[in-house]
Amino acid sequence: MSEAISVLKTVYDSLPKPLKLPIIEFPYSNETQNFFVISNKILKNTDFKCKICPKTFKQNEIRIHVAKHILTSGCVRSCCGYCGLACNSVLKLERSSGYGINTNFKPFSNCTHFYEFSLAPVEKVGDFCSNRPIICKICREVFWSYNMRFQFEDHHKGTTLPLEYIIPDKEIRNIKTCNKF
Repeated sequence: MSEAISVLKTVYDSLPKPLKLPIIEFPYSNETQNFFVISNKILKNTDFKCKICPKTFKQNEIRIHVAKHILTSGCVRSCCGYCGLACNSVLKLERSSGYGINTNFKPFSNCTHFYEFSLAPVEKVGDFCSNRPIICKICREVFWSYNMRFQFEDHHKGTTLPLEYIIPDKEIRNIKTCNKF
């Protein structure tokens, strides 16, 4: 047993700082050290486990998978587009290049499932999911495009949802029926 503890400690100590998890006391511990269990499946650096269902995806696919949860009412209202939870993460659009009308933005979030992706229109990217951070024309705050209808229902009552915030039926059908996600 002490040999196994020694090996686990060596592996834990060799992890880069951001990958270290807090050590928990129960149920795995001995008199001098506490241990944690991450999972019995070793995830690759590019794998992200969905926080809503048991599926695992590459980092650049998790946003589309979460979009499917949002469109099928598998998430709470106004959830995070990266993890699907009400994680209270920061969601911003940061300037990446250009100035004035030529300014290009990139998404930023402190969500654990965050990754940068293109904000180009769906047709240019070749993807079929347009869920992305966008700025509300009324309150000037940033929201996920698939959650914009909730923003209007909850905070801009009496105001009609602008056409550019409406998700096309074809896109909803494509995401709901796609078995890859």
